[in-house]
Amino acid sequence: MNTIEDRLRDAYRAAAQTVRPESIRGAPGQPPRAARPGPRPASSARSRRNRIMVPLAAAAAVALIAVAATVVLPGTRTGQGPGGAAASGALPRFFLASPQTQTGEHTAVFSATTGRELALLTPPRPGWAISAAAATGNDRTFVLAAASGSGCGTTTLYRLRLTARGRPSSLAPLTAPRIKGSVTALAASADGRTIAYATEFCGATSDSPGAIGVVHAGTGQTRQWTWRPDPGQTIDSVTITANGRLIEYAASPTKITSSGSAQSLPVRTIRLLPADAPPGRAAQRSRAVVTMSRAAPAELFNSAAIAPDGRTLYFCTQRDSDHHGRSVMVLRGYNLATGASPVLHEFGLGIYCMLGVSGQHLLAGYGQRPAGYPATLFRYDASTGKSSPVPVPWQWGEVSSNIPW
Repeated sequence: MNTIEDRLRDAYRAAAQTVRPESIRGAPGQPPRAARPGPRPASSARSRRNRIMVPLAAAAAVALIAVAATVVLPGTRTGQGPGGAAASGALPRFFLASPQTQTGEHTAVFSATTGRELALLTPPRPGWAISAAAATGNDRTFVLAAASGSGCGTTTLYRLRLTARGRPSSLAPLTAPRIKGSVTALAASADGRTIAYATEFCGATSDSPGAIGVVHAGTGQTRQWTWRPDPGQTIDSVTITANGRLIEYAASPTKITSSGSAQSLPVRTIRLLPADAPPGRAAQRSRAVVTMSRAAPAELFNSAAIAPDGRTLYFCTQRDSDHHGRSVMVLRGYNLATGASPVLHEFGLGIYCMLGVSGQHLLAGYGQRPAGYPATLFRYDASTGKSSPVPVPWQWGEVSSNIPW
């Protein structure tokens, strides 16, 4: 039993000691009292203790400690178990990224407050690699995609649980079918039960053009929408709403440049796909919500993320700022109800940007260094327009287009 529970127990006992027999309705030896007008009990099965009229001062003391407990205890998002981010507005404490090359092809846990690396994750099997990761509504639970580092085989989904200090607690495979192909992007609903993924063009031919799909952990039900025409598309940005009903993705068309090689073209549209859409072609089952040539003319798409409530689609672009080839990173918020997509924030000079979303807050990274190493990381509050920096130590590594946060 923790300290808060002890305090609540002691306060309750103290309150109970002040209860006098005459204050208990229907106590032995007490005359019946006339019924007073007021709301009836919600259930006749409530225990006798719940009908005791606790004196006001004692009840206030218990209530005060209870309120304090809600402030001190680690918060949980709605519908999540202990350890999740607080429903009252507390931000997730951890995110995942890949450390720099000297630590190997592993994924690490970072602090979203200090930017410090907290733990290095070991792939579930020797010779395997973690290809993608997704956050859930509980900031200590993530979903990982792992596969053999060679060839284009199958990918297995795992659930990662962290301790309160960001250390790995468990890594177990999900009750879900393996995914054929190499997973490039992953997203999970708040409860972690609905998982969206994207697979890429695999191999030197167009026999495996890739797809976008959804897996329901526990039931094992799956749906998949393929890329056609060949040779498919490359997806680095996939997110899903908190209820798991709507998937956002941004596809880069693949162009075959020579035998055995291909090139990814710039993203032209950001699309929304219902998670319960019938299987088929992704382009036919989804709808283009943002067309880059209209929403951000002459700017290069970097990443996108749909808000957990499904009302706003955030996306980041690269805009040329001068004649020296330097660019600034621009964040926009597309309102799905009105169609407006105002500029929310200009990050500064950079050549790429990545986003993670939690409620009205975004975790954004950008920079100019090669290999996707962001030089700057900060939290942005979309409701106030204010941003606060997160330190980026030298151990900082590469993250995907969508930050698992």
